[in-house]
Amino acid sequence: MSKYIKRIILYLICIFAAASYYAETVGSGGNDSNGPAWISYQKGLYEYSRGEYGLALNYFKAALNRNPVMPEAEMAIGDVYLAQGEYVIAEKQYLKAYDERRVFSIPDQKYTVLYKLADLYERWNKYDKMEAELLHIVGDSEVFTGDRYAFFKRKLQESYLTKGINRMVKLYRLKDTFATEAHLKLAVFYYKTGRYYNAFENSIFGVLTIISQGIDALKAWIPDYPESKQYPEFDLKEFLNLGYSYQPVRDYLERMRIFEQLYYLAAISYVQGDVAEANHIWTIIAGNPHSGKAGQLAGSQLKNPRVSPLLPAGE
Repeated sequence: MSKYIKRIILYLICIFAAASYYAETVGSGGNDSNGPAWISYQKGLYEYSRGEYGLALNYFKAALNRNPVMPEAEMAIGDVYLAQGEYVIAEKQYLKAYDERRVFSIPDQKYTVLYKLADLYERWNKYDKMEAELLHIVGDSEVFTGDRYAFFKRKLQESYLTKGINRMVKLYRLKDTFATEAHLKLAVFYYKTGRYYNAFENSIFGVLTIISQGIDALKAWIPDYPESKQYPEFDLKEFLNLGYSYQPVRDYLERMRIFEQLYYLAAISYVQGDVAEANHIWTIIAGNPHSGKAGQLAGSQLKNPRVSPLLPAGE
């Protein structure tokens, strides 16, 4: 498990603990004048989770009254306004939270703000700004942008283009980071806007990260997977079947939308002229009973390959 995921889990534990504390106490209608700012903030999260946006807003403001520099509360206020369709105010709040990013209790929450801004701009149809926020996130990934990893990045792409996805995974692995979701979103966005090389380099990073984390998770049941007598080589079809045999791995793969991401990687490969690998991946997706809409579209592509259709956003 990556340090990033561990920090998020610790943060969620804190949220649930505070929410439980609040649930056992008598609510104050949002007029919270006692206790530390952090407790008011957690009460606000509890009310927000219940859809009580007015009460949540009062608690977040109460937290800021006690602690004027609290980016968590500024970001949460942005969430309230976003939920109500108030994009201008939500943007203002997220930008303020990002300006105060140096005092986040969990430093990586600065990326949470950037993801929220990207989501806001996508809903707002401001795709240039959405792209800018996602690139901001990816720009902090040294493995993707750092000069000393340029050779690794080039060889990673070459292994896929010359040997295919199975060989690429055999030779290379990537750790899950704050940038993974940004890579996945950019891959789809660039594909839809015809920037296929940009789509490819982000898709490779996103898909390889998902598979790498899935392999690590499978080792809890198959310690030497996939380098053993039983599994001497990585095989994508076999990996997906194994992953869906163990609930925690399945949950992770579904959360990361593995079939959707594989569909787009194949689509990008097809556009770039790698028809054989595109068909290989589409065949695996189409034949998997868990692939859903991605599997249906993969089957359609096998019968009539083309640049479209595209998956609806969020599927």
